[in-house]
Amino acid sequence: MSLISPSSHPWPSWITATRVGSRWVGVDLGGEESVTQQHAQSAGCLPAFVLGAHAEGIDVSRRHRLRIGLEGHWHPASWLAELPRHRRLREQLGRAQAKGVQVAEVEGARRDALYASSSFQRLNHAWQHRQGMAPMAFALSWQRTHQTLPCRIWVARHRAALSGYVMVVALSPRRWVVQHWVRHPSAPNGLVELMIAQVLRAAAAQDVQDLSLGMSPLAGEVNPILKVIRRASQSLYSFEGLHTFKRRLQPQRWDEVYLAYPKSSSAIAALYWVLRAFAGKGLLAFAWQSLRHRLSQGPRRASFYAPREIESKA
Repeated sequence: MSLISPSSHPWPSWITATRVGSRWVGVDLGGEESVTQQHAQSAGCLPAFVLGAHAEGIDVSRRHRLRIGLEGHWHPASWLAELPRHRRLREQLGRAQAKGVQVAEVEGARRDALYASSSFQRLNHAWQHRQGMAPMAFALSWQRTHQTLPCRIWVARHRAALSGYVMVVALSPRRWVVQHWVRHPSAPNGLVELMIAQVLRAAAAQDVQDLSLGMSPLAGEVNPILKVIRRASQSLYSFEGLHTFKRRLQPQRWDEVYLAYPKSSSAIAALYWVLRAFAGKGLLAFAWQSLRHRLSQGPRRASFYAPREIESKA
């Protein structure tokens, strides 16, 4: 499998594609370009691709769509104005601030030095060790995000130690997507909320009109088969926990996210190729690696690719 930059294929800039064997799978990153008929025809060579609200522009006479989740969106300036009304969220921010957590953006040469630092590597290792699944590839790799997309990063420090970071993709001056959020298992509660609040403040100051925290997979009303997958995978990955955390951050709207695939194919085949792309290997090999990883951790509750804690703690 190989990841390619959006600029190195003929599809719109909001599609990042990966080759799985002889096939391409694409992910809509949510750019501001409209989906034209030409774009739909260009993307038609993909067996499947994941689309947000832009799926409405796809030629449905040539493709099927399967709803696979929800994506929350924030208007940063409005979110800041509404924050005083959200008591529980303010309490979470206050907990991290009371513990002395400091959040700041890292830019330029300091950002390159951060990526190469041993503290950054240790943080990623500690975070990954606590996840229920084996490491995923494609859109979930911070290295690939950093190498192929215009990124900004905010870091959190607790007692001078690197304790978390949020990586943001600036799809345009007015549209940002939070692509990665990482929290050290020992970091104070409320740390991720504080980092995201800082990102929203920066976005509001720069007149960003839309900020997304990415998709909540399998959230909302999905196909019955996907509901079974959501329940059956709880011991490895808490899809409901991830969505609950995002809801607590008070998004101002939710968009449906679709898997689009040719009518000549099937939903099962499309899901298979998308899962292969994200797993980065054969599905049986990924499942076996995830099971070994999970068993090595001993008894504990399910996790998700986000903060470990979703409940309020004093």
